[in-house]
Formats: sequence, structure tokens, C-alpha cells
Amino acid sequence: RGLEEMYRVLKPGGKAVILEFGRPKNPLFAPLYRLYLSRFLPAIGRLLTGDPITYRYLHDSIMAFPSKDEVLGQMQEVGFYELSARDLTLGVCVLYEGWKP
Repeated sequence: RGLEEMYRVLKPGGKAVILEFGRPKNPLFAPLYRLYLSRFLPAIGRLLTGDPITYRYLHDSIMAFPSKDEVLGQMQEVGFYELSARDLTLGVCVLYEGWKP
């Protein structure tokens, strides 16, 4: 597990910072973002690279990624404390932070 390895190599008192794609919750923006990921991004990928599958995978992996609460729970299970998750760019990205004792 990646979080376990981060915890293992982080010095005591160190801070872990993870930037990950998120799923916006704003009722106006969220549907537009999902449409962009599921339709427009693969089409752009096909035009630019001839490979729409890679861009469809991005949509699928973002939608399958654990929720903020699940990620924070996993971080806590590993041993991190003073956890936070902050939405960036209307929730397109999430910044997770946690400290190692």
C-alpha cells in the first residue's frame, strides 16, 4: 500500500501531502465536469494522440477513487494524525495532509 510506504519513509514529525483528482460536489459544476471527463476529454485525446482509451481510463479511475472520508480513514489507519482534505479548483483536485507522530 502506498500510504503505508509513505508513512514508513517519512521522518517522525514529518508532513505527508497528497494531491489527487477529486469529484466536485457543486450541483452546477459537477455535471459539467463529469461530461467533460466522460465525453470531451476522450474526444480530445483521440484527436491529439489517436488514443481515446487512455483518457477514458482517467475518467474511470477518478470516479472509482475512494471518497475524501475514505482516504482520510485510510491515512488514519496507517498512523497519520491531524488530517485534512481541502478541495481545490471547485473540487477537481483534493489536497490531503497528515502528520506522522
